[in-house]
Amino acid sequence: HGPGAEHVKKDAPRIGNIVSLGDKCDSCVILLICGSCHDEANDPGFEFDVIEKIEKQRHGTIEPNTGFYRYPPTLPDDDALWSIYSEGLIRLKARGFERYEISAFAKDARLSAHNLNYWRFGNYLGIGAGAHGKLSSDGQLLRTTKTRVPADYLKAPNRRSSPIADASLQLEFLMNSLRLTAGFDWATYEANTGLDRAGLNRFVTQGQAKGLLNLTSEGLQPTTRGLQFLNDLLLMVD
Repeated sequence: HGPGAEHVKKDAPRIGNIVSLGDKCDSCVILLICGSCHDEANDPGFEFDVIEKIEKQRHGTIEPNTGFYRYPPTLPDDDALWSIYSEGLIRLKARGFERYEISAFAKDARLSAHNLNYWRFGNYLGIGAGAHGKLSSDGQLLRTTKTRVPADYLKAPNRRSSPIADASLQLEFLMNSLRLTAGFDWATYEANTGLDRAGLNRFVTQGQAKGLLNLTSEGLQPTTRGLQFLNDLLLMVD
């Protein structure tokens, strides 16, 4: 992502395709913004296909400093979004894409190692203008940021760091790792947070009671329902 995450211009086309990288890459990430593809006036149903050509890929995020943030697209209603979502899962599976994260699918177990490190709450360096990082240092977990504007960065990268508060470690880890269909193992949780798994007992009990979590011999895994209602599940974190 470039400085300012300027992925989408004001006149970005509204497309209705889930796009893979074809022979360039056997995995793809599907953004929930695909709901904006639906156009009831011109398409009483919706068109939806998996196109394996990299040149047809489109990418959009809704976050500050992006086109979609400044000019939010109009989304269809929840029923239409659910239809698009459900049909998407069916068609991706038919094409050999297995879901391994809320919005990520891959062929032949070719998962994104880069993103898996984020989702497992691993460390990473922030290099370049606007870059963010996460590091373990002297028993602390630190978030780092660099100056965002390239011209200012060239004068002084000015890296800033701040510790991740112990009170937020549980939630930060779970927000990432429960995106994965396989969930996480206790060894990864304890190694990457420095916390004891016993602190999650109440969360696990509540999540299981609502059918959102599976407790395995190795760790925790979201159920299919848990993936659909991950925000509700995370609200149960103390």
